[in-house]
Amino acid sequence: MTTRVSISQVFDLSVDDVFDFFGDHEKFGSLLPVPVTRIVNSPDENPNGVGSVRKVGIGPLGVEETILTWNQSSQIQYTISKGAGPIKNYLATISFSAISANQCQLDYDIEFDFAIPLVGALVGKGMKTAFEGAMKSLAASPMKIVQAV
Repeated sequence: MTTRVSISQVFDLSVDDVFDFFGDHEKFGSLLPVPVTRIVNSPDENPNGVGSVRKVGIGPLGVEETILTWNQSSQIQYTISKGAGPIKNYLATISFSAISANQCQLDYDIEFDFAIPLVGALVGKGMKTAFEGAMKSLAASPMKIVQAV
């Protein structure tokens, strides 16, 4: 059974500033309580673009995420390509849309299958809680994004 997680957040910043933050592996990683490092550069001009790989976590407990779609200021899509354990078919889509010149809507949609269906729902609930908290905190302190950009 596929688990789906959807998070929406409005930021009082331009869509370009928000995209630049979430589109950079290390800056995006500042949201997480574990290290995030780009381990493979995209063959494109932007090292964080399509084909780039980031490692999230430490050692064998980490996962590798590969960027599948990179549409400047509108969408980033990635999958877990290595180390997901019981998580299968993981796909995350981050969509950005301008509300005004200085306000952006971010929609973060994740879907995955889990080896044990009921546990997958619990994992999804935990992901939603963690990501919503991080997004709300970040939106409340937009200078964190501006200073990182």
